[in-house]
Amino acid sequence: AKSLQKFFLAHSQEFRNLWGGFPPPLNSLDEAFDFVIPNENIAVLEYVKEWWPFRHHPNVLLLHYADVLDDVPGTLRKLAKFIGLQGITEEAYREIEQRVSIEFMKKRSERYRCLCGRNLDLAILPAKNGVIRQGGVGSSSQLSEKHLQMFNEHMDRMFDGDEELKAWYKQRMK
Repeated sequence: AKSLQKFFLAHSQEFRNLWGGFPPPLNSLDEAFDFVIPNENIAVLEYVKEWWPFRHHPNVLLLHYADVLDDVPGTLRKLAKFIGLQGITEEAYREIEQRVSIEFMKKRSERYRCLCGRNLDLAILPAKNGVIRQGGVGSSSQLSEKHLQMFNEHMDRMFDGDEELKAWYKQRMK
């Protein structure tokens, strides 16, 4: 819970500056949960729920970042097949795998800065780390028992009892 809270508190002012004061100042994980959970103010679960019915459609490839991290080579091949790329050599795949690694991107973090504003002079996250941080997925183990219960109850409401969707999402929260 401490690392999640530390990141949240460290970057919340930067996000507010870019989004015209949104979200309101949130000084603790409790305040963040109170803001996000009741109305899905940051629509992560809603987004997953809306795409879930289309997951088997031939023009939809549903990926979760956790799946990508678990199997980068397999994900690259799945993505290439999905978009119809053929003839990619094993050497090319190895080069791509190396270039999408967290180590490669950290060495070039200035290339991955999220800039916005009229003159692209505002960065969403500071230049020191930018969007390249640890290369991992947040974990439900970072939440207190209270927050985990709140999140699970929220997920039950958001997913309308769809046990398959809930299991798919929870599996990726490891």
